[in-house]
Amino acid sequence: MAQVAGVTADQLREAGRADAAEELVELERQAVAQPTGFASDPQIDAIATLLATLPPEAQDEVLRRVRGNTPAPAPAPQETDDTRSRHRRAG
Repeated sequence: MAQVAGVTADQLREAGRADAAEELVELERQAVAQPTGFASDPQIDAIATLLATLPPEAQDEVLRRVRGNTPAPAPAPQETDDTRSRHRRAG
């Protein structure tokens, strides 16, 4: 659940859940250790280890960039009372 929620092992420890933190670390180690055909490449190992330290959203963003996918559209700016007033005066 911590992985899905983006909770880190350090946050679990701070919340008094050292046991859950260790389980999360072990899950991350196992994910990194999965053989991929590049098992003996130290650069791949280093990148995978670093990636495992990021929250899931950041991991997704890194992988999206690596794959060369187009960036997600930026959220539309929020309209403020001041912006609405200017629109009314202009129109």
